[in-house]
Amino acid sequence: MKKSFLLIAVCGLLLAPLTACNDKDAKSSSSGSKTLIELLNLTDYAAQISIEEHVPNWKTRDFFTTGAGLATLDRCVDGDTAHFYVGDTLVKARFNGIDTPESTGAIEPYGKKASRFTCGILTDAKEHNKPIVLSSENDAIANDSAGRFLTWIWVNGKLLNLEIVQNGFSIAKGSAGTDFEDEFYNANEQARINKLNIWSDELDDEFNYGDFIPMDLKEINEKYLEDKSTVLGQKVEFNAVVTRSCASNAYVQQDFPGDNLGETLTYGLYIFGNYNSNTSKIFKIGNEVHFKGVLAEYGGNLQLTDFKYNPILPPKGSSEIIEENQDFSLLTMTITELKARKLTNILVKLENVTYVAENSYSSNDGLNKSFAICVEDEDGNQIIVYANSDVTKIIGEDTIITDLSFFEDKGPMTIVGNLNYYDPEDGLHEAGNQINISDFNDITFLS
Repeated sequence: MKKSFLLIAVCGLLLAPLTACNDKDAKSSSSGSKTLIELLNLTDYAAQISIEEHVPNWKTRDFFTTGAGLATLDRCVDGDTAHFYVGDTLVKARFNGIDTPESTGAIEPYGKKASRFTCGILTDAKEHNKPIVLSSENDAIANDSAGRFLTWIWVNGKLLNLEIVQNGFSIAKGSAGTDFEDEFYNANEQARINKLNIWSDELDDEFNYGDFIPMDLKEINEKYLEDKSTVLGQKVEFNAVVTRSCASNAYVQQDFPGDNLGETLTYGLYIFGNYNSNTSKIFKIGNEVHFKGVLAEYGGNLQLTDFKYNPILPPKGSSEIIEENQDFSLLTMTITELKARKLTNILVKLENVTYVAENSYSSNDGLNKSFAICVEDEDGNQIIVYANSDVTKIIGEDTIITDLSFFEDKGPMTIVGNLNYYDPEDGLHEAGNQINISDFNDITFLS
């Protein structure tokens, strides 16, 4: 056998490896604390690999200097990705050796189940203080094109990457030539022969195989507030105008007449572009777009995923530009109004606020740098203003803002951004509404 490391993603929540397969009674349902592998009397290949052999001295090693070390779960992302803290540093990990079906930017059959499986194991480890260890192939830290760390994930001594394969939530991909080559091949074949999950002859009962349903932003948002289960996972299509874009993502909104004369109601939505390199054209501010995708929730905020666009060869279910240079509303609101508003993703203006060092923080996890500054009005009301790594570059300077002292002594500011609800789920920062800025020029210093 040869030495190697795998990458996996994480999300969702599940007690054990028990999900839909050929025999629903045996392969879909949970039975006490037994895993799917135990129920079907299959070989547990993940239990045959020793962390002590492959990651010696893991209890005392440092991930950044030795390529392996203890970590704490920050949040699940999907079936083969998760975020961890190594000390005070955030590590966005892409699990090596696997490639689970998509469940975030794109939606694929068995994606949600794979996400729940992975996240269930990681969440259980965090809640019950089971050790989580990240290790790198050949002890050499490596990143993928998105800046994520390529890692093997060990949970309570077992290789999670391999557990995902043997439970049929991923094909074995990229494990050839590693120490785990034989185990991954055998686990993959066992799952395929026994038709576990992605290898099943049955359709995924959680995947929407139907057509797109016309539903405007007013209906989407109001149904989400009333009962989110009626819209999450729904395939929808609607028209909306782009108000801001950042990287491959965008905020869009629609205006509707209110009940009172002259009243206008504004509804918004966040579009997750799934790292699509073609979005710069379709996400131009002022474009009215016919969107198609799947409604989802991330960090407590409503968004559209499974977005597709290619102006040269439009794929099935592709969004398309209707018209350019369309008007949209910009709502001037107070901090009190912003924090109380239930409907988010709309473009707002916040006037005459000042920076507060307390409760402000920045993040620097390798290729990704961001900041969250706390601002307050003259009455002492406060709200967080967030900018990701694509915004923190100061226009006209080859500099990135990671030292928040940049904002000190700047005096009052006016901020334009999109209202967003976010739950960091890290136990350190409060959940609630915040303003996300997409362009540093949307902060105007008044003094």
